Amino acid sequence: MKPLPDFVVVGGLRTGTTTLYSLLTQVPSICMTEFKEPDFFLTDGAMSKGLDWYAGLFSDPDKVCGEVSPNYSSVDRFPGVAERIHSVSPGAKIIYVVRDPIDRLLSHYSQAWLQGDGLPDPDALKETPEGRHIIDGSRYYFQIEPYAKVFGADNIMVLEFRKMVADPHATMRRVCEFVGAPVTEEELAAITIARKNSSRNLGSVPGWWTRMSDRIKKNDSAIVRGVNRLIPRPLIRTVKGVVQATTEDRSPPDFTDDAKRAVKDALARDAQRLRDFTGKPFDHWKV
Repeated sequence: MKPLPDFVVVGGLRTGTTTLYSLLTQVPSICMTEFKEPDFFLTDGAMSKGLDWYAGLFSDPDKVCGEVSPNYSSVDRFPGVAERIHSVSPGAKIIYVVRDPIDRLLSHYSQAWLQGDGLPDPDALKETPEGRHIIDGSRYYFQIEPYAKVFGADNIMVLEFRKMVADPHATMRRVCEFVGAPVTEEELAAITIARKNSSRNLGSVPGWWTRMSDRIKKNDSAIVRGVNRLIPRPLIRTVKGVVQATTEDRSPPDFTDDAKRAVKDALARDAQRLRDFTGKPFDHWKV
């Protein structure tokens, strides 16, 4: 059997990786893992499930196989992922999705706050490990540098979320060429895009609902996945509607101008290093 995976979308967090996963599943020559975010390479402990378990996530391993696990780029929390992927599949291609670092940080903060992760106010973001983790999530070069060292810059593709949404067909044409997946213009034309995993409506449900839903989505138990598939979607929507009707809308605290300046200053050097690495201006970014 060939080494798996052929490519990995390693991040970043809150940059549109769920949308990209959906796009990739629509390419006939590509086989994605059964569920998003298997997180197999996060730690040596996760890899104890074994390569047979991992290979079993791909229904057709003869196709170009890939997975999407944004936590792979959380190098502040999970060091060594690039090396573990390389040890299993040294020829794998690496894809990293970016968006305006400030917008990503605000989205990450909003989601984490609404999930009840115990965040400080924006002005004190640097004072807690969770707050620093959110800032580090927008330090894109810091997150991708370990992959460049292990796989080489030529084997890394940096995608812009804005361009992916504006022209998904052109994006998928580039991605397929990069990972070596043949695709016809007719197949590209059939691809549809839907914005997924938005944090915009999280305030209408309690934090426990969001945490529970997230755990179910990421559960690697075949039994849990099977039961989840059997539950009628209309029933889930009905239950969610009842929960929303009994939940008071919640809003995370706003970032003051001083808080925005502080995170901008914290991200400026890394943003320039990413520009130097990619040769892209990212001139619409706020940092």
